[in-house]
Amino acid sequence: MRIRVAVQSLLLVLTVLVTVPAAVAASPPDISGLTTARNPLTQEQIGRLQEFAGHLAGEIASGESERMVRARRRVTDQLRAPGISRIFLDEFARAIVPEMRELIDQDPSIDGSEYIAINAIQIIGLLGNENSVRPLLDRADPNRENRVSVRLWAVNGFRLVMQSGNVSDRRVSGFVRDLHRLAQRETDWMVLMRHFQALAVIDSELARERQIELLKTVVERVEEDEVGPSDLMRAVTQGLLLIRDQYTAPTISASEQTALGRTLGPLLGRVLSVADLHWDAAKESESARGQYGSAIRVAESLLRYVDSHVRSGSSPDAAIEQAWSSGNQSSYRSGVQQWRDVLGRSPYRQ
Repeated sequence: MRIRVAVQSLLLVLTVLVTVPAAVAASPPDISGLTTARNPLTQEQIGRLQEFAGHLAGEIASGESERMVRARRRVTDQLRAPGISRIFLDEFARAIVPEMRELIDQDPSIDGSEYIAINAIQIIGLLGNENSVRPLLDRADPNRENRVSVRLWAVNGFRLVMQSGNVSDRRVSGFVRDLHRLAQRETDWMVLMRHFQALAVIDSELARERQIELLKTVVERVEEDEVGPSDLMRAVTQGLLLIRDQYTAPTISASEQTALGRTLGPLLGRVLSVADLHWDAAKESESARGQYGSAIRVAESLLRYVDSHVRSGSSPDAAIEQAWSSGNQSSYRSGVQQWRDVLGRSPYRQ
């Protein structure tokens, strides 16, 4: 009888030992009282943040969708707290970023590692903190990260951090240059679209100049394909739309419009020319036909706007997009040539 009771007691203890860690894993420490901290956190408080970060890492590492969603929600709940302080945001990022980096850096051959890495990157982006930028740029580098989806989410995370308003003006310019350098190496059209979007949220002359430089790089790659069609035209269209919105905004100065327009005008002419180069191949595919048509429409309308701000005199009266839609290559080519004549002269620079 005593043996039976002892065994039952032992089983009860083992049950408690097994279930307690699970309960702990399901309930991260309460850090809500730290969000409004105005003084440096104590070691005990920092320890709670680190425990919270470890819990998040466990949820993401599980690979289970529901647990990953719950982890992201717990991060956003903290970031939405009223009166949140910069001290908390900085310490929160210092605790979480290293945990997420370990998940991102794990062996990509492991099943589910890509999905885990994407979710870890999403959390880093949500933090909206300067401490988030370097890990995101590391994973946006095609020379370091082979997984397209990871690069895509890394650039998207960079955009979220820039939109947060938590990055000092002193650091923004450097980050713009770093992102642009990585974008110049990128070859995937989906990731390039995210690069254009990330640069577009930064309201500065430098960011706009880098967007035009990136657009030039992408157009050059499209031109290198002598047959076509090129999927990179999707990124070209995205870049054109974003640049158009910034160039035509009432907040941009007339002097900047003129300076940018001298470079942008000839580049828009090249977009129109490459469609002529790929005419037959682009017309054969419904998808390519629509994509090239979108690029032509935006390029032509923006070129007219640019020309009106860069030089005096009337612009060529050529209906280029209409010629594309009707399949009249002769008329299309004539219209492009009219623009070439204008763009090849002062005040435009090649």
